[in-house]
Amino acid sequence: MKRLQRTGLFTIILAPAVLGLLTAGFHRTKASAILQGSPIVPGPHMVPEAAVGGTRGPSALLFQSDGKRVYIAEQDENSVAVFDPGSQKQVASVPSGGEQPVGLALSPDGRTLAVTNMFSGSIGLIDPIKNTLRASVPLRGEPFAVAISRAGKAFITLLDLDQVAVVDLATAKIVERIPVGRRPRALAFTPNEKTLLCANLTGGSVSVIDVASLRERSRVTVPAINLRGMALTPDGDEVLVTGQQPHNDVPTDRPEAMWTNVLLVLRLGEGTVSLAHVVTLDTADYGAADPCGVVADPNGQSAYVALSGTHEVAVVPLTGKKDGSDIARVLVGANPRAIALRPDKPELWVGNHLGNSLAILHGGTTEESEVDLGAPTPSPNRRMKGRFLFASAHLTRGRHFSCETCHPDFSEDGLSWKFAHVHDKIDLRNTRDLRGNILLTPPYGWGGREEDFEVFVNTELEGLTRTHKLAHKDVHAFWDLVNETPLPPNPYRKPDGTLTVSALRGKALFSGEAGCVTCHGGDQHGGTAKRAFIGTTQNGLELDVPHLAGVYASAPYLHDGRATSLEEIFTKYNPEHIHGKADELTPAQLSDVLAYVREF
Repeated sequence: MKRLQRTGLFTIILAPAVLGLLTAGFHRTKASAILQGSPIVPGPHMVPEAAVGGTRGPSALLFQSDGKRVYIAEQDENSVAVFDPGSQKQVASVPSGGEQPVGLALSPDGRTLAVTNMFSGSIGLIDPIKNTLRASVPLRGEPFAVAISRAGKAFITLLDLDQVAVVDLATAKIVERIPVGRRPRALAFTPNEKTLLCANLTGGSVSVIDVASLRERSRVTVPAINLRGMALTPDGDEVLVTGQQPHNDVPTDRPEAMWTNVLLVLRLGEGTVSLAHVVTLDTADYGAADPCGVVADPNGQSAYVALSGTHEVAVVPLTGKKDGSDIARVLVGANPRAIALRPDKPELWVGNHLGNSLAILHGGTTEESEVDLGAPTPSPNRRMKGRFLFASAHLTRGRHFSCETCHPDFSEDGLSWKFAHVHDKIDLRNTRDLRGNILLTPPYGWGGREEDFEVFVNTELEGLTRTHKLAHKDVHAFWDLVNETPLPPNPYRKPDGTLTVSALRGKALFSGEAGCVTCHGGDQHGGTAKRAFIGTTQNGLELDVPHLAGVYASAPYLHDGRATSLEEIFTKYNPEHIHGKADELTPAQLSDVLAYVREF
């Protein structure tokens, strides 16, 4: 263990007002005593740096119920670290059974630790007594969160398939797939385990799942998207969900007005869920970008939220004001995502994803500490500079958002925006997925306005963030990041990775009588210096032909996001019948072509 420096960029501010809030989270102190004094908000110059030499990438923290062990999903190491919280030392490291572990859950009997491997698409089942990997269950579609019931079933969110998969731990078999909202991310059981709540990242909704029937009972619309974290209050009456409110109905001329960062408080009834209120995490002049993990203190007085974009933890009084004026914020380290309360001691543990460390805030004391996770495995593709710039809100005036906000996990927010800094006669611009070698697809932008990636990046950043032009080395860091961010295995293909029979028929049509390859040519099927008019813009305005790699994960479609599915592009939004030769295909042929596009 090493103490954090109290000067420079790595300062942690833990003033008495903040300590009072933290103490309240671990002891039953009256709220009125908590809120005396002014909350401490770190100044805009305080920005931690990413770990030099790489990170092990802590992405999830999970304590045993007795607090004797804490498990850390290390996304960059493809492993789960086992720590002794008392000595703050690692006692074991277990392979996760796949690539990019991001979610953890321990079975109620303590015999199985489940870990989701987002990139490879698998679930690792670990024996937490022997600290060995027992099995790895293939499960494509970007598995993220996992929750285990007392009945021995693991529920896993699948981002790319809009499903919650159910795995029987006894047989390690998938027994059900439950359709939910768009890009499901966080999970939480109600105390009686009759209901499972699922926060849908870009869907702006919470799915209410009946555990007995394994069906979605209802879907509650909430006033936010980017729903990254979820936690129940101790009494089980409310659920806390971190989110961001987009203001894409107005032009993007003021970065402070584009996003509002919030904590949603939902009230739980007998099988029902409703919105109770929304807590604004931002202040008037200082944003709280990209709220991620959240936990509630044992007495329900406060919530602790990891603000990954501003590298802080927010201490949110749940019985306080709703405008963020009584929220305290503590600088912890680079890109905090995971957050957990130690069960047996008044400690809040935070995983600094790009800082290669854990920050530990000690309630009721003046001590704050940092645990270095140790040297990561050497790799030439760490991309640390680009990842930090992408995930940090310090590039944005007001710090209300980062690149990660519109492109969570390098994908897209599912929105269309009224860009004010670009004048190319396009009224709305659908956010694009950044994965899959898009550097090979110039020109960039829906209007195909720019051939040079560096110019394009600086135009976007200067216009959207209203800060300053990036140095060449920083733009090159973005270049490296985008160039080296691959797509995960396609979840629509057969288990061996080959095309389905329908997609094989569609491939022949794509290159033949459907005429798709005329525009969507090249290795990426598009984005090769070609523009076209397909009847969706005014005055014959031509658009950049988008590439099709990973199109299965990038709904909605078309330049303004009007099409919610690939089918709608041709059946609903092809009024002039000039989008290839789709109108000449039979319904069965069109289905085959779209099967190939999904599997490409």
